[in-house]
Amino acid sequence: MKIAPGETRGPNVPHRSPPCRGGTKWRHEVIGSSCDCPAPRKPPLKRLNPKPATMNPAHQNQFLFMTISTTQTARPEKKAATASTIVLAFASVYFFWGSTYTAIRIGAADMPPLLLAGTRFLVAGAILLAWCRWRGLRLAWPAKSMLLLALVGLLLLGGGNVGLIYAEKSLPSGLASLVLAVTPLYVALIELFLPRGEPLPIRGWLGMVLGFAGLAILLLPSLRSGFGGDRTRLLAIGALLAGALCWAVGSVLSRRARLNVNSSVAAAWQMLAAGGVSFVLGTALGQWPQFHLTASAAGSLAYLITGGSLLGYTGYIYLLEHVPVGKVASYAYVNPVVAVLLGIFLLHERPEPAEFLGMAGIVVAVFLLTTAQIKARTMPQPAARAVGAVVVSPALQRGVSSNDSSGAA
Repeated sequence: MKIAPGETRGPNVPHRSPPCRGGTKWRHEVIGSSCDCPAPRKPPLKRLNPKPATMNPAHQNQFLFMTISTTQTARPEKKAATASTIVLAFASVYFFWGSTYTAIRIGAADMPPLLLAGTRFLVAGAILLAWCRWRGLRLAWPAKSMLLLALVGLLLLGGGNVGLIYAEKSLPSGLASLVLAVTPLYVALIELFLPRGEPLPIRGWLGMVLGFAGLAILLLPSLRSGFGGDRTRLLAIGALLAGALCWAVGSVLSRRARLNVNSSVAAAWQMLAAGGVSFVLGTALGQWPQFHLTASAAGSLAYLITGGSLLGYTGYIYLLEHVPVGKVASYAYVNPVVAVLLGIFLLHERPEPAEFLGMAGIVVAVFLLTTAQIKARTMPQPAARAVGAVVVSPALQRGVSSNDSSGAA
């Protein structure tokens, strides 16, 4: 039967339309008006984290395992360092960086300085940059940051290592390593005359005086030979001291620039900048006829790329992340000793007694200076103590490794 709008259904008249979602009981309704059925109730939500007391112990353990697994998958944690990995990292830094002086001495006999440095850093920088890209690190930075990275690379690797290669054409590798070991003394001296520079404690001044005295004793036999007529030796010493100064200026510039760039990415761009400029400059000066890729030269170049620029650097970064900076800085006075010993046993170098005395003075001086600077940097400041903040060493804030080491790259 047809029901007009506004007509009511009686209780005995069957409801032909589908029941509403509010219930299934037949009710009086006015055709055309809104339904008066009660609003539907939402089903109760299941507990995501049920109470342990009401759960079956087997289900509770399974739930806990699933929760831990999901958390570890979403936020992977860095693996803790083990004693064996730390020992291997220290060994790589001590040996690879200390042995680069021996490898440079072998390679400099058959390759000119600019082309040797250019080839080494171009290949090593490309490999390191590809590794950073594989890790998903940011490679491109603003133009100002890229220019600063290039300038630091030219000072550290261009000036510092090219001067070292030129000097090792006529100087023993052990002597060259000891002269470059005084680079921290240059850095501390430059910082003293700069605005807001780092003051030296008494222990640092003692190391400064002892270091330059050891340098004078170390160079005395070579200077005597040079002033006696061996001009090549004098030029080599001058190039070595100039290279150490370039390295010190580059280290101070890198420290004060405070670029927020990953250390591996920064080192890769610095290697590419120094390698590209050295390669182009060596080609422009016509050094290719002097480039002889003999078996010893090829082995030296391969060792410098893998051992000095990649493995030693990776070990240094690992130590900075897991070991206190004071222990990591020990490479500064261990590497020269390794270089001198390798020069004696592999290259049959015979240092004079005065050079041994100078070596002892320089090693002790670098130890005093580096430990004094680390203690001064890690000393809590009044503001930091007031708010309970943690003072981080500048070496860890920068995250730059190769910028503070004379044989790093």
